[in-house]
This record gives sequence, C-alpha cells and structure tokens, in this order.
Amino acid sequence: MLLKLQDRKRRVLLSAQKLFIQKGFNNTSIQDILDDSKVSKGTFYNYFSSKKECLIAILEAAQNDTIARRAKLQHHQQPNDKHVLEKQIAARFEVAHEHNLLPLFEYIRHSDDYELQQFVKQYHFQEIKWLTSRLVDIYGKEAKLYAFDCAIIFLGIIQQLFHIWRTYTNKKIQPTAIISYAMRRIDKIIVDLIENNDLLFGDNWCENVSNQTPSKQQIVRELTDLSCENSQKAKEYVQFIIDELNLDKPRKYILHSVLLSLRQEILDSQLHVESLAILSKIEQYLEQL
Repeated sequence: MLLKLQDRKRRVLLSAQKLFIQKGFNNTSIQDILDDSKVSKGTFYNYFSSKKECLIAILEAAQNDTIARRAKLQHHQQPNDKHVLEKQIAARFEVAHEHNLLPLFEYIRHSDDYELQQFVKQYHFQEIKWLTSRLVDIYGKEAKLYAFDCAIIFLGIIQQLFHIWRTYTNKKIQPTAIISYAMRRIDKIIVDLIENNDLLFGDNWCENVSNQTPSKQQIVRELTDLSCENSQKAKEYVQFIIDELNLDKPRKYILHSVLLSLRQEILDSQLHVESLAILSKIEQYLEQL
C-alpha cells in the first residue's frame, strides 16, 4: 500500500531533523535525507525547494503543535486562570524537548543566514505578542499598557532560570516549577509597573514593530483553498468560519470554539499540519476585532 503524501512528507521531516541534529545542518546533504527517508529526489523537491526550507518546515510544525496544545489547554477555562497560562507556557518547552529543537535553534543563532535569522526573529516576536495578550487576560485591561514590557521580562526570567538550571545542576529540569516561580515574580512586577507608571516599550511599540495581521480577505482566500481531504467535519467547520467572518460583527467566542474543534479535527484526521498555520492567522485577526 502506497504511503499518503502527507506521510511521506512527515517522514522526510523526521529524517531531516534527525540528521540535522546528528551531523549538523551544514554537514547534512539532501542526498543524506533522501537515503534516510527512502524517498526520491523528485518527492523531496515536491515539498521543499531547499534544505533550508526543510529546516523552516520542521520549526513551523513544532510551532503549530504548540499552538494546538495551548488552544486545547484554554478550552472551557477562564481566561484569567494563571495555572492555565503556566501550562500553556510550559507547552512550548515540552514541544521543544519532544522535537529536540534546541540544537536547531542553536545552529540558527550562530548562523549568518538572513532568512533563517528572520524566521526565528518573527517566531520569537509572535511568542512575545501571544504572552502580552494572555497577560492582559490575567491582569485585566489596566495592565494593557504594561503587558508588552512585562511579557519581555517574564520570558527573560524564564530563559535565565532554565539556563542556570541546565548549566549548574544535574537535576532533571522541571518546567512547571520554574514557570510557576517566574509567574509569582510577575505578580509583583506588574503591580509595580502600573503603580509607578513605569514604561520602557509599551503597547504602541508592540503594534508599531509588527503590524502584520492578515486581512479578512486574505484569510477567507486561504480557508477556501484549505485542503480538508475526506474530513466532512473539517469542511463544515471551515465553511462556518468563512460565513461567520463575512458577518458585519463576527462572534469571537463562537469562532474561538469552532477554531479549537477544527484544530482538533486536523490533528485527529492527520490532515496536513500546514493547515494549522491559517488557524493561527485567524486568531491574530480576531485579536484585532
């Protein structure tokens, strides 16, 4: 029985990731990937124009996995539940561990490749924007002006705690304990920022740096082109989202619920993981409504 195309693509990605980690990105050839994944050169180039595009696809797949896990954690939960946010932040580290992403990010960090550097830069900035939005959920609208600053501080604390833990202890790392500790520090910091009106960046800075929210027309086009294959449920969810977006006042909470259902259907039905990217764009768009 022939493999489905998506299964072949997944196999190429898994082989490439393994080899990039074992041999290093520069020392891995496309032929190495072909030999390990047992696919033809034509099949590889059907999916990727280059080895670099393959690396970006690996990181995008992990990013989509994180988005899906976070959405599932928040489903039917109160937006201001700090424990949910802690678990959502931990999801990023869980995915990085499961996908063994650290060596790949380390390679990119020391690389002089502009496209890879820009991808990671945008990847990091989207994480800051997501956390900024979630901090407003947690601390209320009075924190909106300070949430971007606080998100940067929060991620900085977590990063340094992880670094020190890895460098100077032999104990198994405990992401939830580290993130919970950092969360308690942020409880104090954000109150101080608000009381003293102490700003470095502010929310306008965040919007000025990255104003790349997709338009409704762009989202509808991509949804229309979305391949749902044989999943009738996915097709119905997609059509509902298109119809809802075309309303004068789309119902955000209903859309969030349907997005979660569509995301789960994509994962359960093993549809193309790229389909998750458009869902992230819809969520960005909804944030601006």
